[in-house]
Amino acid sequence: MKYLVSAFLLCSSLFGYELHLSKTFEEKLAPDRLQIGFSLTLRGEDSDKIKERLHSLANEMQEYAFCHGGSYTLSPEYAYENNQLRKLLGYSGRISYECKVAQVKKLDSVVELFQEYKDMQLYQGALQWSVDEEKIQQTKAALELQAIAYPKQYTAMLLDRNIAACKVKKISLQTNMYTPMRENIRALKSTSSMVTPSKDDLSITLQSSYVYECN
Repeated sequence: MKYLVSAFLLCSSLFGYELHLSKTFEEKLAPDRLQIGFSLTLRGEDSDKIKERLHSLANEMQEYAFCHGGSYTLSPEYAYENNQLRKLLGYSGRISYECKVAQVKKLDSVVELFQEYKDMQLYQGALQWSVDEEKIQQTKAALELQAIAYPKQYTAMLLDRNIAACKVKKISLQTNMYTPMRENIRALKSTSSMVTPSKDDLSITLQSSYVYECN
């Protein structure tokens, strides 16, 4: 664990003072799976046919438990003449998925399915490494426990060195996560055209602030 500690004294008086201290806890998690987003767009004059095609794809995608999504939008498209008269051109439907896999080859069957829907325009998001959500939540909980336990260690150290007798008055916690972002890629051809990205660790930091009453 890495941490940064800074402290300063406030409200000094004959009867005691407040000690304000901040500490940053950090944990880095190695990615364990690849994630990628897909969206498919279908345009046409018949809204019922568009919905039928989107439902067909959604039903077939239920076979792939590692992909989530399937909700779609259907919107009218208009042309404007003289900035006033509005003419209905047709409809645009869009359906989206996010897939998470351990190996990029597992996406082959999904890509093949998408390519069967030749009337739809396929868009691909950035292929990137990610960390299992359960592992992230477990790490956050572990950092919070460390942050909550820290005041006991700190006050014991102050007392052991005959510096001050303190008790914690207030604790504030804020968690942040950071991993580098990558550009989106459009018009996917096949998984063989995907470049597996480098693994960038996910950094989880918990910024804790403490207020102690000391004498």
